[in-house]
Amino acid sequence: MRRFQALTLIAGLCIGAAAQAQVSEFMHTPAMGTNDITVHGGYALGTTGRNFGNIASESDINGVRELGVGWMYGYGEVWSFGGDIAYSNLDTDPGKSDGLEPIRLFGAGRRQVGTGTIFYGLRAQFAVVNAKLDVNGASSESNRTYGDILSNIGEGGFELAPWIGWQMPAGPGVFGARVSYEVVNTDTDVKLRGVVGGVNSTVDVTGSIKGGSEGQAAVFYEFNVGDMPLGAALTYDFYSKIEQDFENAGIIASDIGARSLIGVNLYTRLNFGGFGFIPSLVWREKVSSGNDIDKLSDVRLNLAGRFSF
Repeated sequence: MRRFQALTLIAGLCIGAAAQAQVSEFMHTPAMGTNDITVHGGYALGTTGRNFGNIASESDINGVRELGVGWMYGYGEVWSFGGDIAYSNLDTDPGKSDGLEPIRLFGAGRRQVGTGTIFYGLRAQFAVVNAKLDVNGASSESNRTYGDILSNIGEGGFELAPWIGWQMPAGPGVFGARVSYEVVNTDTDVKLRGVVGGVNSTVDVTGSIKGGSEGQAAVFYEFNVGDMPLGAALTYDFYSKIEQDFENAGIIASDIGARSLIGVNLYTRLNFGGFGFIPSLVWREKVSSGNDIDKLSDVRLNLAGRFSF
């Protein structure tokens, strides 16, 4: 009898720990039969430094990032799927980058392994408009399909990124890690117009952007104060080299070397019944880059509201 009680107690502890692991905010997926509608947006303050031959240039990239809405549905006990659409409006000093971000579609699953949980998924991304870049001397205007150096350049192709994560109870909270990388990243066609190299382009010329696959590795720790999770994640973002090809228009555009940034993400969730308010603060700094990049610095305050029903 005592042995049975001990086994029951151990099983209960394991189940309780597993349940705790499944509800972490960092790895959040909706419960079976539940819809999550998330309205989100953020304000970013960024600085970049570039080298163009013997000329150094520093620029601020400030403004609204990823103002949009996402939907996710929990299908069965382990699967979920959904999508996201967003708009950004950034001042690029001097210049502007605004418009719709590429649409994202995603699916995820999870599997219990002992007291921990393995998460896995796939993100597909495609642009709704062609990439455009207008240049006039040092000033440039682009849409979000073209992108920016603090997110990525050339988001107009089709991108496919698998990811895998893991978490387990650790002390009073949950510890975990996640890795993702774009294994498919097709070329982006770009329409370029403006004053380039002293030549007035009276019609659009077409070029292409190659490369720019992105990935992220992250570790996180999270614990609850009542029903409010408090979490911190250490992130490492990396981007492969980007080649800009406008040679068919007689224009030489500089490539952008591979680069990486390390960051800290602090986040929480305030619960109000079926609604969760999720603020987060992200800070990133350059770790490595090619000789063409001197500085990359990025601070973002993100706010989200998630309705679950």
